[in-house]
Amino acid sequence: IDGSVIDKRINEVNDFYNTQDIGLAKQFLDRYNVQYIVVSSLERVYYSAEGLDKFQRMANDGYLRIVYGDNSPQTATIFEVVNAK
Repeated sequence: IDGSVIDKRINEVNDFYNTQDIGLAKQFLDRYNVQYIVVSSLERVYYSAEGLDKFQRMANDGYLRIVYGDNSPQTATIFEVVNAK
């Protein structure tokens, strides 16, 4: 595998977690057919709080639902994509 492909995917994942733009996040989820998103202490350290906040907004809008955890800093939270497209 060409290393640039891996680097590109890493950058896309970073952009996905950091963006505050829900539309861009949905495009990423659709493009890669993502079913679950993990937000744990690792993601909270590595990615921006503003970017991670979009997942709760997406859950509030019915696009995601929490299937594990409570989206507090003390827990790992898993969001399921439930309203694709």
